[in-house]
Amino acid sequence: MNKLLKSSAAISLILTAGCGPEGGGGGGTPDPEYTHYEDLDSDGFGNPLNFIVDNEPIASGSYVDNDFDCDDTDDTIYEGAPEMADGLDNDCLNGPDDGISDRIIFASSGFYTGDFAQYDLVGADGITGADIKCQELADNAGLPQGIYRAWLSTSTSNVVDRLIQSPFPYVLTDGTQVAADFNSLINAASVNLLNIIDLDETGVRPPTNPYLVSWTGTDEFGEALTDTCLDWTSPVGTDLGVHGGMLSVNGQWTSFSGTGIACSFATHVYCLQQ
Repeated sequence: MNKLLKSSAAISLILTAGCGPEGGGGGGTPDPEYTHYEDLDSDGFGNPLNFIVDNEPIASGSYVDNDFDCDDTDDTIYEGAPEMADGLDNDCLNGPDDGISDRIIFASSGFYTGDFAQYDLVGADGITGADIKCQELADNAGLPQGIYRAWLSTSTSNVVDRLIQSPFPYVLTDGTQVAADFNSLINAASVNLLNIIDLDETGVRPPTNPYLVSWTGTDEFGEALTDTCLDWTSPVGTDLGVHGGMLSVNGQWTSFSGTGIACSFATHVYCLQQ
């Protein structure tokens, strides 16, 4: 059986002795050959420049059976990936940020306690669970393809560091502009939002319970505040989480009072397209 290893840097041939028809060394039918492509960033898409050819029909280890990756160091970049406002060519087509004119921001239609970890069935992580919820809401509502994440900070992660800082305007699901760019969102203390964030993923105003507020744990500069419902893992009334007022255009849209309310309280969450 022959196994050929190829890369952009070197080509080597490894010969292993075979005997009889099964090994291809006795005059029988040669074994079929398959090409597998290296997937260093584990996004499921392979590097067309780094591959192996062997007799195994299914790739294993760090290899996959396609060559659709144009940057194998970044798992957000591959053919057909959703384009994000990150200055990169995520979909390997037409250059960075192609086709982007704005980013969507909405308030969730559903109510949630401060325990978002329950929605992360793998790692029980609060932020991951909230991001899963935002993505689910956006997909179910048929919003434009993309990655949607929650406007939440934790004791170890600030919104300003966690989310992509889009240079494009943020708009509601009906197209109403909320902010000129990400910097305008985090400077709401000095520059007001252009509109309140009062529409959900379906384009209607979310229900009150009894107020229109959203969990944030984040101040007007996009940085974490103390009360984050134990990093969004707690539904307990004695734990606290900071919320924002959905009817506010100043810094209170993300930090209504700077102090928290009980994590047992069920409220909304802001979701942003990346």
